[in-house]
Amino acid sequence: MRYEEAAGNEGGDMPNDEDDANNEDDDDEILRGPFPGGPIDTSVLRSFKTHVAAAIWRGEEREVLKCHCLTAKLLRWQPPEDSSIAWKTLVKKSGLLRLRKLAYRAPNRNLVSAFMERWHPETNSFHLPFGEMSIILEYVYCLTGLSIKGRPVEFAGEDIAGGQHMVRRLLGVSAEEADAEVSERGSYIKLKWLHSRFSVLASSEDNFEVVYTARAFLVYILGCTLFTDKTGDRITCNYLRLFEDPEEFEGYAWGVAALAFLYRQLGVGSRVGCRQMAGFLTLLDAWIYEHFPTLGRPQQNTDYRPGQPFAMRWAQQAHGAVSEDAVRAYRLQLDTLRAEDVVWDPYVKLRDGGERPEVTFYEGCITACDIVEPYLPDRVLRQFGRGMLASFYEQWESHKLARERQGRVAYPSWACSPDYQQWYEFISHPRVQPEAAAPVVDPQMTVSPCDGIQSAIGYLKPVLTRWRAHDQDLSLPYVMSQVEESFEALHFRTGHEQSETHSHREHEQGESSSRRRRRRQ
Repeated sequence: MRYEEAAGNEGGDMPNDEDDANNEDDDDEILRGPFPGGPIDTSVLRSFKTHVAAAIWRGEEREVLKCHCLTAKLLRWQPPEDSSIAWKTLVKKSGLLRLRKLAYRAPNRNLVSAFMERWHPETNSFHLPFGEMSIILEYVYCLTGLSIKGRPVEFAGEDIAGGQHMVRRLLGVSAEEADAEVSERGSYIKLKWLHSRFSVLASSEDNFEVVYTARAFLVYILGCTLFTDKTGDRITCNYLRLFEDPEEFEGYAWGVAALAFLYRQLGVGSRVGCRQMAGFLTLLDAWIYEHFPTLGRPQQNTDYRPGQPFAMRWAQQAHGAVSEDAVRAYRLQLDTLRAEDVVWDPYVKLRDGGERPEVTFYEGCITACDIVEPYLPDRVLRQFGRGMLASFYEQWESHKLARERQGRVAYPSWACSPDYQQWYEFISHPRVQPEAAAPVVDPQMTVSPCDGIQSAIGYLKPVLTRWRAHDQDLSLPYVMSQVEESFEALHFRTGHEQSETHSHREHEQGESSSRRRRRRQ
């Protein structure tokens, strides 16, 4: 479904197939040329004409978004103190109970509306004056404690009859009650019904009722937090299928699903016709508070303890009056924001010197049930400690002078070639940074010199992709020494280098070995 269609679908009902066909035939919304004050290259932000930023450029202000937050409803279902041990065990091992403690009671609507003007669904990132930023998987774990590893949260959709049968089978209600509660337009059940029907059964000792109530409670939590929709009181009953087997309540990658669902809601919220925002807005607000200390950050929570999710660091307080003037004030702050104003890695202490989770460097698509969204960490390298690459020649000149002062031979001619610059860009990629002590190539591997530098890149790419990024920065000397050693091992030599004497080559190789020893130390 296109974002333009979703933005106009405020009631939450899906458009019918005929509307979809008509909308797909309408190409007027596709950006086909440079936009004044906006994108020049039309190959990326193709839906910019329907973006709220385009409307603002035309002088059309959008009202402050209505942000759906169901934390108050979430807390109405208070598990009784005499809840059975079996019920508590099932609920606890799902990993969702923590959401009751960290969910914010009210999002900052002004701040959310201002950030929506910067979000682009084609890149799933906020476009800021100094570059792009996004919420990545590691941040989801640090902010919420939700797992970003495990089984995917996904299922195949079912029709109304299937939904009614599922409610009868997995919640133990009668056929008449299931038929009355399952929505006629899709397999949806109301959160209010789940609360009123099952909240009194948590203390039951009956094994079947324990499982029924645990399923209802967990689906209720999902509907009030991770998968909040714009109706504010419903959730698809397909989520019951995730808890079909009581032995498999745990192990889901809830953090991945929460991020995919939020990505979709952010994309919908960036459309000019959208008036409401759903999804787990606690995640969005907490991310803003951590990375942008000058933008609406509340006071710190005095009860916060180290080791708790970072979202709990901030006190839940009033955010002031909701107004378009407040949104414009935040917009001006974002327009003048500098890279120096951003806290790029507030979670470094949580890692305690360890590496980032490997899944953070995944690049592809993430899912939340029937939602599929692109996950593109390569667009936000600064968030991985990789500053935007300075001009190669600026670094080259500085490093060349340093080498000459040490009485060392300057790098060979291929180091200044356009192909080498492409190689430098590739090796600086955070997902393929090699460990300092790891060999870059297999010395036994031979490649014909006539294949050129592109063959070296092609050969080394699958080798390098086995390594992941580390926290230390990739300095130019390290990169160049790795490349020099790689090309030496592959016997890539220019005609000038091939004419060098054998003793000179041994001298060069000895220097390379000494560099390797110093680097390992």
